[in-house]
Amino acid sequence: MSISRRTLLGATAASALAAGTTAAAPSAFGAPRPGVSATAYPTHLVDEGKLALPRGFKAWRVGTIGVEPLLADRGGSVVGVTPSNLDGTGCFSGRGRIRLVRNHECRANADVPVPLVEGTVYDAGVPTGMGGNTVVELTANGKFVSQWVGLSGTIRNCAGGETPWGSWLACEEDTTKAGTAVVSSVDGKTYVAQKDHGYVFEVFPEVVAAQIPEPITAWGRAVWEGAAIGPDLSSAYLTEDTGGGLFYRWTAPAGARIGAGIARQFGPADGVLQAAQLVRNGTPLVHYGELTAADLGVAHPVTWVNGGADRQAQTTPLRRQFPGATVHPKIEGCWPDAAGLWFTLSYVNATEAARYGIDEDWGMVMYYSFADETLTLKEYYAAGNAEEFHGPDNITVSPWGSVVIAEDGMNPCSLIAYSERRGSLEFARDLADRGEWAGPCFNRSGSLLFASVQSDCTYAISGPLAQFHNR
Repeated sequence: MSISRRTLLGATAASALAAGTTAAAPSAFGAPRPGVSATAYPTHLVDEGKLALPRGFKAWRVGTIGVEPLLADRGGSVVGVTPSNLDGTGCFSGRGRIRLVRNHECRANADVPVPLVEGTVYDAGVPTGMGGNTVVELTANGKFVSQWVGLSGTIRNCAGGETPWGSWLACEEDTTKAGTAVVSSVDGKTYVAQKDHGYVFEVFPEVVAAQIPEPITAWGRAVWEGAAIGPDLSSAYLTEDTGGGLFYRWTAPAGARIGAGIARQFGPADGVLQAAQLVRNGTPLVHYGELTAADLGVAHPVTWVNGGADRQAQTTPLRRQFPGATVHPKIEGCWPDAAGLWFTLSYVNATEAARYGIDEDWGMVMYYSFADETLTLKEYYAAGNAEEFHGPDNITVSPWGSVVIAEDGMNPCSLIAYSERRGSLEFARDLADRGEWAGPCFNRSGSLLFASVQSDCTYAISGPLAQFHNR
């Protein structure tokens, strides 16, 4: 009898997990999706039985919440420990080292918020710093060296994206306004935000002196999730994770190109901001959830809708300023390749389905073609199948052109390896039911994959990665 990927471990693997040992799981660990060889399924336990990987792979921690010292700057004084709520992450290499720029999706109830550090602070009014970014320095083979604060004084930094020139775009998934009182669960005190939130920030994998803790106001103020720069260096693409969220494009003023220091290049009204309207068979779609498995592989045209007269959303949420744009409640992470942009639609639950008269689903993987201005449904996770993946969230493109998707759904959550040739394949499974995965990213050579279990730690994973992540 086939065993669901959601089924509990067999006796041997469960015993290993309970005992905190590393062992090979039995073949009854769980069945792969149809057509996938059992040898490719994650059956090898690591990290004291908390994580399962395919045979031939290994993983180790490069950061655990509350453990490693957090510095004020590279070589600076200790100001805390690894902050909580690990999320979107970029990987950068140079001078024989690897540096991760890692988001922390911290709100006022965060266990370990990002401390305010001079030179990295956006809003000094938020409780003990709340969200932000850490810059994590590793050896070339992925061993922890040190970490310091890259951005502080922001709220709920979720996903983001890498830029072509080697910086990280950190998105605030929160639109707290200046003057809002916030009670911190850390010290119980009431703080008042001094600045509006809901912006994208550029963070550099460098020392504090290189940081620019200023919002990119030209892109507007919204519940941002992911961001990417177009290959022409004159456009940016953004995803919004909230009810009625949109997929946006910002185009720079004529003749301008985007480069390092975006916040200081463009003013709050510069460029053109638009939102996508997906058109199927000549009919605009109100909701991305109108797509079904029948749309797999079909490129549908996109019409870009103008709007955003109140781009800083002082009176009207940005997403309500683009009438006719196609909506979704959970437009999640995005990541470009040379020809287009991958992004995920996390799920449509029963309430959303009833509201719009559409089917429930457990998530979709989309691809936008820069040249053709089309959107193609690449993967569809149907609701109700216990063997199906659930809640695709952060996403990254591998050096081989396939993608890795972080699952944020029902426990146990997994890292998914997707290619058009093979479809979705479970690559890593969290056995400790710690919740969502976040921040997958590769080093430049593809020898290491980094990913975080949001509530616990960041892993480095090595092994024959091309076996799982090529076309």
